[in-house]
Amino acid sequence: MVIFSLFPNVCFAENQNLISKADQALAVGDLDNAEKLLAEAVKFNPEGYRALKALAELKFQLEKHEEADALIDQILKLEVTGGRKVLVFIEGEEKGRKGELIDETITKMVAPKTSGSKFVRPGALVP
Repeated sequence: MVIFSLFPNVCFAENQNLISKADQALAVGDLDNAEKLLAEAVKFNPEGYRALKALAELKFQLEKHEEADALIDQILKLEVTGGRKVLVFIEGEEKGRKGELIDETITKMVAPKTSGSKFVRPGALVP
């Protein structure tokens, strides 16, 4: 029974080890190795936000946009974890409002249906 209670800690430690090695690889510009390590961390823990986000950012940097897009979808499907619920108090109001902390850096870009050129003065984009 004790073995099972230790297993999640071992998994977490191994995943953190992979992410740390990926961070080191990124620091020295070894993008290929970092990509492999982060992919392994994601495979090891498909709901691990840190590895998913780092791998999505790296895929985008490597111009592997479809793969980055799939990872962003995976991140956006994750359930919100605990510890992000907050009460927001606005000056002049007695009651707090329920809120949730989010990571605004994870958003999905949607291509516009129009160019928006009708909102730009002619020649405005020309130096």
